[in-house]
Amino acid sequence: MTRYFKSLDNGKVEEVDAFQVLAILFLGPLYLCFAGLWRHLLIWGIAIGLGLFAGPPWAAIPIAGLPIIYCFLIRKIVADEYLKKGWVEVADPKLALDKEVPDA
Repeated sequence: MTRYFKSLDNGKVEEVDAFQVLAILFLGPLYLCFAGLWRHLLIWGIAIGLGLFAGPPWAAIPIAGLPIIYCFLIRKIVADEYLKKGWVEVADPKLALDKEVPDA
């Protein structure tokens, strides 16, 4: 289910949907970097570092497991970040625009 968040400062609307799941699955820490999720990027780096420090068999756990775990959590993480920044959740803006246009 797609969720929409609107900035009260500039009126910009962002959506949280399946794109984040695919981005974290295929891009991993690169997506976290571009999304500005620094705390989660740090967690990702520490987990990979510990896995590499422990040795090759143990490195497979964070390398394979982190993308799968984050696939289930990323939509909530991104939505919480928008709410922390002061954005508000809104209904589908496309439907709201359709209702505002009077019938001719």
